[in-house]
Amino acid sequence: MTKQCTALFAGALVVSGLSVTGCVPQDKYDSMLQANRSMVEQLTSVNEERQTLMAQIKSRDAQLTQARSEIRRLQGEYTSVEGRIESLNNSNQALATRLANMQPTALPADIEADMTALAAKYPDMLSFDESTGMIRLSSDLTFSSGSDTLKTNAGDVIGEMSTILGDADLGGYQVLVVGHTDDVPLARSKVKYGSNVMLSAYRANSVRNAMVGAGMNSERIRIAGDGPNDPIVPNTEGGTEQNRRVEIFLVAKTEQADSTDAPAATATADDGAFVKPTSK
Repeated sequence: MTKQCTALFAGALVVSGLSVTGCVPQDKYDSMLQANRSMVEQLTSVNEERQTLMAQIKSRDAQLTQARSEIRRLQGEYTSVEGRIESLNNSNQALATRLANMQPTALPADIEADMTALAAKYPDMLSFDESTGMIRLSSDLTFSSGSDTLKTNAGDVIGEMSTILGDADLGGYQVLVVGHTDDVPLARSKVKYGSNVMLSAYRANSVRNAMVGAGMNSERIRIAGDGPNDPIVPNTEGGTEQNRRVEIFLVAKTEQADSTDAPAATATADDGAFVKPTSK
């Protein structure tokens, strides 16, 4: 009899509705049935949680794949930037040698008068040395800190300057744009530029691009970046505004310069008379 009741009870847990009231007390049967239902509910809950976790794992795998792809892309960009930095360094070294041998000269009288008037119009942003023809742009008013992107108000100044320098009387001159910084090391922008020398070269190139955009012949313009290597006043702790600047000179073309095929946007200049101040 005991074996038969046990078999009937086991069947009651599998087949719904089978009565075994004759084998176990009703309250005990109900309790065991409730326990079985609770286990089924727990199993369902575990399965749902498992599915949720599997979905999360799949999502994390996709994120990991995307992150690895982004790392490979950034590594490629870093390699490209390293190549550009090395190229600019080599160009700057060649330019430094040429600059040492160049002699200052003055601008034609009418161009000098126009530049003097422009400097008077924008005294905070632009200065002009009449004795040497050197034009100086203040980097703090031309660029945001640690950036080579021109501020909006700088476009008008560079545009008017380009109109003057694009005069037909200056067709025999090349324009050399040289960027300078103080000696404060780069912080947030170090990843992009690497050094103050590179930042100054990028800034010179931004001015060059704005001049071309204003109508100047790109083949007349050369750029260079000297970083903190040529301060006009002693650098002080925390930064020195006077040393953060972009200077623009005219280089008189020689027969060698007229025959060169060098690209315009390189940090080089052809041999000739370099318009540079004789004193600081």
